[in-house]
Amino acid sequence: MTRRSFRAAHRLFSTVPKNTLEFKIERTLSNNLPIYSEYRKGRTQFHTILRKYKGDEQVLKSHVQHIVGNNEIKVKGSQMVIRGDHRKELTKYFSELGF
Repeated sequence: MTRRSFRAAHRLFSTVPKNTLEFKIERTLSNNLPIYSEYRKGRTQFHTILRKYKGDEQVLKSHVQHIVGNNEIKVKGSQMVIRGDHRKELTKYFSELGF
């Protein structure tokens, strides 16, 4: 994702107050956002995993889609798996939203 599209997505969603969002992301016991990374398929594919969220998955997925661009996002159980390394962008974005 380019810096320009990140700013556009940030402007789009940063005007929404945290208490009006239809989803919530809980922090871990060590007070970090639950954004993890994992190698798959013989260490040839890198995936970013978002966990510990509640609320409307489709709204959260649209927020994540604006950040990661055209990368594939799969919802598996209670986690969202995103192809590629997007830990920094997602951590920065959700921290700025107040999570």
